[in-house]
Amino acid sequence: MIEIVSGIENGEEVVTGSYRAISTDLQNGAKVKVNNSKDVKAEDA
Repeated sequence: MIEIVSGIENGEEVVTGSYRAISTDLQNGAKVKVNNSKDVKAEDA
């Protein structure tokens, strides 16, 4: 688990996902698809 404890400004968005997706697969500056759906399946996250 990754916890953000500082550095977020009001109005900024936070990307969430599995540990692997955030720590390994996601590269700095990468484009991401926003999905604000409440019924996201685990394999889609």
